[in-house]
Amino acid sequence: MPELRIEDISFSYENNNVLKGLSLHLSSGEKASIIGGNGKGKTTTLKIAAGLLRPDSGQVSIDGLSPEDERSKAIMGYLPEDASPYGMLSVYENVYYAASLRGLDNARDMANSMMETFGIRGYSYIPASKLSRGNRQRLSLAMTFVHNPSLLIMDEPLNYLDIPTQEKVIQMVRKTDATVLVSTHVLSTAHSLTDRIMILNSGRITWQGTIDDVTSTITEGDRLEQKIAKLMEQ
Repeated sequence: MPELRIEDISFSYENNNVLKGLSLHLSSGEKASIIGGNGKGKTTTLKIAAGLLRPDSGQVSIDGLSPEDERSKAIMGYLPEDASPYGMLSVYENVYYAASLRGLDNARDMANSMMETFGIRGYSYIPASKLSRGNRQRLSLAMTFVHNPSLLIMDEPLNYLDIPTQEKVIQMVRKTDATVLVSTHVLSTAHSLTDRIMILNSGRITWQGTIDDVTSTITEGDRLEQKIAKLMEQ
């Protein structure tokens, strides 16, 4: 499984300095979450990690390769926030296209398998634009997982999902050997999907550790959410 390194990256939108020397490292097979307030740069960080944005400065590497390298893209599964599959294509065509794009010899079988896994096979020939928001998220997850990626980069992966589907995604992420980077503003999502939490504030990672690291410092009368909120404000 690949190692992900983000080293001293900065990024600005016009005059807004979103990231200011952010660095993080995921070892092979590690699962980690970035949490932070709205507009703090979580989505930007994931887009840079996935090679969709170039930082103003700093470097990103996936086993020593640029995320824009075709070899990096071949092993990556990227789920954007509020993902929008191709609306004019059917559910099956979307998943089959994602499988074919990765060069899978068994693209048809994998497409059908992923639709079954995410409970959308009954919508196979319905245009993606006609799906509910929850089913579009299921479709997007099927497209993300279809090639069994060894690096998963996912932005709010549990959004819009019912509880059984959330649990399915959690189990899939927990069972995979892939290196996993998740962005979320929901503490329970970070805790369910990953082992390490990184807090993004003021354009940098300001704290990182496990939930146990946080709970060990909680004093009587405090709640976990209160402690995390204080860490996010530092």
